[in-house]
Amino acid sequence: MNAAYQIVLQDFGKLVFCTSGANIYNLPAAADLPEGWFCRLRNRSGVNLTLNPTGADTINGSASLAIATGSAILTAVRTGAGTLEVA
Repeated sequence: MNAAYQIVLQDFGKLVFCTSGANIYNLPAAADLPEGWFCRLRNRSGVNLTLNPTGADTINGSASLAIATGSAILTAVRTGAGTLEVA
């Protein structure tokens, strides 16, 4: 994927690559995802990837998360009604 991308329910279990572009990815609302939903992320671009939750949701307790270029594969998991964790 390049530039901005809206991660969707159908990305469940997939590996989503960021290869170039503006590098802003948006997660769906945690409440719209089943408990345990996950996708994997890999930033292969030359700049950081910004991962944004929807609305008041949080990622690791924050309003957004920067994923460094060349990062290993990270997993985003829905852990609660308004929370997602990335590890």
